[in-house]
Amino acid sequence: MIFKKLFGKKKKWLSEKVSERLAAVAELDLVNDKPVLHELAFNDGDDKVRRASLEKLNEFSLWWQAFKNDVSDAIQRYAEKIIIEYLTGKRELETRLKQQFIEECNKTQLLEQVVFELQDETLTLATLQRINKDNLTLKAITDSQLPESAKLQLLANIDDNNQLKKLTKKLKGELLTAAENKLLQQKQAAEKPVKLEKQSRLLLAQLNALKEKSD
Repeated sequence: MIFKKLFGKKKKWLSEKVSERLAAVAELDLVNDKPVLHELAFNDGDDKVRRASLEKLNEFSLWWQAFKNDVSDAIQRYAEKIIIEYLTGKRELETRLKQQFIEECNKTQLLEQVVFELQDETLTLATLQRINKDNLTLKAITDSQLPESAKLQLLANIDDNNQLKKLTKKLKGELLTAAENKLLQQKQAAEKPVKLEKQSRLLLAQLNALKEKSD
């Protein structure tokens, strides 16, 4: 009886009929038949069977594989939707796995979609660093829910003079003071070589004057 049941399952998920393979997905057990479901999720020739198998397995790492590798645009889009739900808290996922995903993900467009919805300051900062786009960093400083301490941290890494000038028009309080101080430091740094050159010339002139007087 047991062998008959196992044989029935095997025959069903190997059937040439999509409807029977879909029925098999519904009947397969997550514990005992996981390798079969995995095989169907990534190697079945029909989109509906692959998607049904992925939904049955319902693992973040598998959705990530499908998003990267599935030949179907429809499944890639659906997998992307599920991944975003995991990252933004609509589905439960450990922070550790989110962090690992952000470190490994090379899909910038996906990261841009979730960067301000991660509900975690550390993850948001890590994602901004991973994306490394000035416009998103500026948006994080001027128009995000990040705490002021995080915004100050982002501001400390901006050295572009034009960006700092733009920020001074939008910021206030401690953030404005920090941006103005950076501009002042840049101005002083730019002026320092000129001052040193003038001082050197003055010293040289004085030395020449003393030499002429001595002669």
